[in-house]
Amino acid sequence: MEKLLINTPQNVQIEYGLASVGTRFLALAIDYALMVAYGYLAYYLFNRILSNLDDRYLVMGLFMFFFLPIMLYHFILESFFAGQTMGKMLLKIKVVRIDGSRATIYEYFIRWILNLVDIWMMSGVVGLLSIVLSKQSQRLGDMAAGTTVISLKPRIFLNQTVYEDLANSYKPVYPEYQVDKLSDKDINIIKQTYQDALKSNDIDFMARLAEKISKVTGAQPAGSGYDVFVENIIKDHYYYHS
Repeated sequence: MEKLLINTPQNVQIEYGLASVGTRFLALAIDYALMVAYGYLAYYLFNRILSNLDDRYLVMGLFMFFFLPIMLYHFILESFFAGQTMGKMLLKIKVVRIDGSRATIYEYFIRWILNLVDIWMMSGVVGLLSIVLSKQSQRLGDMAAGTTVISLKPRIFLNQTVYEDLANSYKPVYPEYQVDKLSDKDINIIKQTYQDALKSNDIDFMARLAEKISKVTGAQPAGSGYDVFVENIIKDHYYYHS
């Protein structure tokens, strides 16, 4: 399965799988089943309520009004529900930009317009082929809008988060009230900075990081080195919040 990597504001990298062709097809089938059901209901009500009207133009106008939700179904729902229709909600997939951010109304509109090519032309063969052959599972509407469809089952790289694999016997070094002065976002940034400093063996940078942490938390290095101090702060944070 192809994947889409998204960086959150907390510098956590989340990996989303691109929605499979089968999942997208099933979501589309659910959507069209709902559209057909609405169409039958609208037609029934139209005949019962408006069949006695003599004004042909009024009847045509009301007929179009009744069936407008079917025509605009995908555009309206994706715009109001952040890239999801009822079928997509049930299958837990959604439309996003290629960078993982929320698509705009204009981009939903482009996708909707190109449904004519992707879905209706050649019974959906065009859309199917473009999804299968494109690197990021994009139909033509997605390519034009700069979007794709992802599965809402993220996998977070734990080495990018505050997670630490602590031994069952681990005991925190610093009291909780000090460690809690750092938020999850702070710890994410600290961990990434700590890892970068270790890789480059930048002792001065590690010292400045430790001093900054000490200033915020009030915790003091225990004499084992700045790197050990920073590592203990990270592990203590996970210990208190696991």
